[in-house]
Amino acid sequence: MLAIHHTVQFVAVVQAILLAARQLQQLVIEDVHSSLLRNLIQTAASSSLISCSAKLLATLNKEAADKGDLLNLILVDDDQFSEVCCSLAGINLHFFMHVSEVPFDVTYIIKKCSFRLPKRGQKFK
Repeated sequence: MLAIHHTVQFVAVVQAILLAARQLQQLVIEDVHSSLLRNLIQTAASSSLISCSAKLLATLNKEAADKGDLLNLILVDDDQFSEVCCSLAGINLHFFMHVSEVPFDVTYIIKKCSFRLPKRGQKFK
């Protein structure tokens, strides 16, 4: 139950950051007298923060978050999050090493992620 709460909370925080940044952009910054506060508002409302937050939010699987499914929380593809993709592939390979049929192309994953398969009974490093 704790994992579900944290994954849902993580998605909510990213959404809140994006919403707050967009709202801060609407402020008339010249009306703020404190230079420190003005700099903080400009940083929090920066277009790069909004862009990064929007991209991160687009990669989060909200259904997985609702279920507390940490393995599927980030929607990955080879081009965007290759390290996460390789880690998930390693987890899947480790899990499926004990079954006779592997439901995906193992050779592709080994070439793409550049790691070696352990022998049966050994752990991934």
